Amino acid sequence: MKKYVDEVVIIESGSTDTTLDIAREYTDQIFFREWDNHYGNQRNFGLSKCHGQWVFLLDSDEFVGENFGKVVSLLNNRYRTIAIPRYQIINLAKMLQITTRPHWFDWQTRLIKNDGTIRYEDKPVHEALANYRPRLRCNLANIFHLDFVVNDYSSRQQKVNYYERQYPGAGYPRMYLFEDFPYKTACVLEMPEPHVLELLRQNKEFLSYPDHSSIMTELQQKFQYHTRSLLTKARSAWGI
Repeated sequence: MKKYVDEVVIIESGSTDTTLDIAREYTDQIFFREWDNHYGNQRNFGLSKCHGQWVFLLDSDEFVGENFGKVVSLLNNRYRTIAIPRYQIINLAKMLQITTRPHWFDWQTRLIKNDGTIRYEDKPVHEALANYRPRLRCNLANIFHLDFVVNDYSSRQQKVNYYERQYPGAGYPRMYLFEDFPYKTACVLEMPEPHVLELLRQNKEFLSYPDHSSIMTELQQKFQYHTRSLLTKARSAWGI
């Protein structure tokens, strides 16, 4: 990831493990902001610390894959933000993602033109951007999300309950407690960079879930992926 950016900015709220020690190996741009139960405020604080023309936001359980450079090549266009689909990974050995809604397409507007006018709204959970259009939905690369292989069912249940307390109706159990609902899987169509995948597979603490894929699901996944990739290229070329 670092090869694509001019600076790395990290916002922390009182980490108690070795995260900060690791982070300091890559950047000295580490800022503390006390957690106020408001994700939007935290992101806005992070945006205020960035100096580049564009900002790319990643959570601590996310990373990008080998195609991210294709997204970077689209930054010099008329768009103010770019959304990228997010893989919900449930098996690192086979690199399986969940392909049923709401897990796919899980669009994430994470590339933001840093002109000082695009900010997150006053919404404590599932924060949304204001003044972000025109936006391009770019299917040329993906964000990899490790929530399900890092956090077990009990941990995710606590998250759902926390969201509900903060903002009734925001718990979204169908997203976070996917085992309680019918779901399908497919292999990812973009891979992590080889050294990243090797490091991930060395960690024996990651969880793994059953393969619910089928030939039909795989074919549907590939068709959607390639169709949307062509649409992305057409829109970026025509500026629509």
